[in-house]
Amino acid sequence: MGTEEKGNKTPNKRGLDFFIMVLAASVNGGIYMYCKVEKWNLEESMTVFLYPFLAVALIFLNLILVLIFLIYFINKLVRTHKVYYVLPLLISFSFYLVTSIFFNELKLREYNFKKYQGDREKIIELILQKELIPNENGIVELPEWLKDEEMARSGRVYIVQYQLKTGIYFCTFSGVLDSSAGFVYLLDDTFDVDFYNDVTLQNQYQDNWYFCGTG
Repeated sequence: MGTEEKGNKTPNKRGLDFFIMVLAASVNGGIYMYCKVEKWNLEESMTVFLYPFLAVALIFLNLILVLIFLIYFINKLVRTHKVYYVLPLLISFSFYLVTSIFFNELKLREYNFKKYQGDREKIIELILQKELIPNENGIVELPEWLKDEEMARSGRVYIVQYQLKTGIYFCTFSGVLDSSAGFVYLLDDTFDVDFYNDVTLQNQYQDNWYFCGTG
C-alpha cells in the first residue's frame, strides 16, 4: 500500500516540477520584455544612475535561470528520454528572440516616431504660427491638452540649433545634466528666437525629421 502511494506521487511531482519551470520561464521572459519595452520610462523614473543596477541584475537573473533550465532539461532527458522538458529553455529563448527583433531600441524609436508624428507636427505648426511662444531660454511650455510624457518629456518642447539651422526638439529621454535624446524637426527657414541647446543628429526618419542627442 505504501509503495503504491509513493508510486502515485512520482508523476504528480514530475508534473509540478515541469509546471514550475514553464511558469518561471514565462514570468521571467515577460519581465525581460517589459523592461526592454519600457526602458526609456524606467531610466527616466529610476535615473541613469540606478537603472544600470536593474539592467545588470536582470542579465544575471536571466543567465542563472537559463543555466537552471539547461541542467533541468539534460537531467530529465537522461532519465526519461523525453524532449518536451526543453520547453522552459525554448520559452526563454523565444522571449529573448522576439524582444531582440521586434522591441529593440531602433524599433521602439520608430514606433514612438510614427505614433506621435501627427501630434508633434501639430505642435510645430502652432509654434510657427506663434500660438505657442518660446521663452527667453528657447523652451516652449505645452498646454495641458497637448502634454504626453512619451511624446515630449516634462510637457516641454525646445528650440535647438544644428549647424546654424533651427530645430524644434521633442525630448523622449532625459539624461544627466544637459544630455538627452529625442526627435528634432529641422526648419527650412530661420526662426529668430534664442535656442535652448545644440543637437547632434543620429538617424533620419523623414524629410526634416531626425533622432538626435544633446549635451
